[in-house]
Amino acid sequence: MADWIAPLQLSELNELTIVVRLVLSALLSGVLGFERTQKRRPAGFRTYMLVSIGATLVMITGEFLAKSLGGDAARLGAQVISGIGFIGAGTIMMTGHQQIKGLTTAAGLWAAACMGLAVGAGLYFAAIITFVLLALVMILAERLQGKFIARSKHMRVYIILDKFECLHKFLNYVRSHGISVDDFNLNSTDSHEGIGVTCELGFKEKRAHSQVIELLSQFEGVAFLEEF
Repeated sequence: MADWIAPLQLSELNELTIVVRLVLSALLSGVLGFERTQKRRPAGFRTYMLVSIGATLVMITGEFLAKSLGGDAARLGAQVISGIGFIGAGTIMMTGHQQIKGLTTAAGLWAAACMGLAVGAGLYFAAIITFVLLALVMILAERLQGKFIARSKHMRVYIILDKFECLHKFLNYVRSHGISVDDFNLNSTDSHEGIGVTCELGFKEKRAHSQVIELLSQFEGVAFLEEF
């Protein structure tokens, strides 16, 4: 344990340390969940707090049982790691436009549960460092990733064309503007006449993806278009 924590005597399991661990778990996970809530994700402030607090309590209970009855204190915590997958899977969904959403939220929930286990085990320093890293990843890394993707030489788009007959003309339109179509797949849509197309586009030089989206949207047969 870190030297600055040792004098506080928070390693022993008692009423004070139980309160400290549960409150610390709630505070750390609450900050992470607030970031998800701001982005209107299905699992946000309350979900993150509940998952982390529950994981902390499981670890505290495991430690209590191990000291009282003997056995492995980590056995209950191991079930949290596998069980959190059910909650995480519920946040992952495929949208009607062939986008997969919720992966970051699911991974964040799993990490929050692990952080809660660390707090419950009394590894305060490790939990706080984990919180700082998770916060940086969730807040800053997304911006860096977005900037990198927006200027890369490849992009994937989902397009809905009004009619199947527009497909050949659309592909020719794309290639005529110096954009290569490296791969594409056809998908069904809610419209009986429209057709969904998933394309992977490539450029010889870096181009702003927003400009490419605007260019492709000008094609007469495009009913919907977005990058994913």
